[in-house]
Amino acid sequence: MSKSFQEYLAEVESLLDFSFEKRLAGACVKWMPLINEYMNANGISNDESPQTFMDAKKLRDLAVYIEFTDLLDFSTAKNKVFPELINNFTEETTWEVIERLGLLEKTDSSEINSIIEEVLSKYPEKVAAYKAGNKNLAGMFMGEIMRGGKIKMNPKELNELIVENLEK
Repeated sequence: MSKSFQEYLAEVESLLDFSFEKRLAGACVKWMPLINEYMNANGISNDESPQTFMDAKKLRDLAVYIEFTDLLDFSTAKNKVFPELINNFTEETTWEVIERLGLLEKTDSSEINSIIEEVLSKYPEKVAAYKAGNKNLAGMFMGEIMRGGKIKMNPKELNELIVENLEK
């Protein structure tokens, strides 16, 4: 018996795992005591929005780097990055703050390419699907590479290297 598109869509939606969003929300909530502490120390009323001194996107990005990568630990983020993000409404991204502070050891390019090639060789069918037009697979490869925790570099630059390797 065949299902309509709407029935199929409803079934797929029922299978969605919202664990990523829950985990990210939990990671962001860990920062609330520090934000409250900053507000109290600076005479900022609880009626005011923390958005007046902390860009929510930058805080979310910081939580992502701690929770989903091995690039940064909470203590380093709390003591070095968080103070730099307060009242930082410049175009500088959280990643750029982390780099500016010298908190990451850059992986050398030959090692990066070697890791990319290793991951791509594990998934020849996905590489073929990418080359056939499924460009969204670049994100899957990036996840696999970052999960190893061996590469420490800007995700945008890493994605560019992955695409470059995929298009060889």
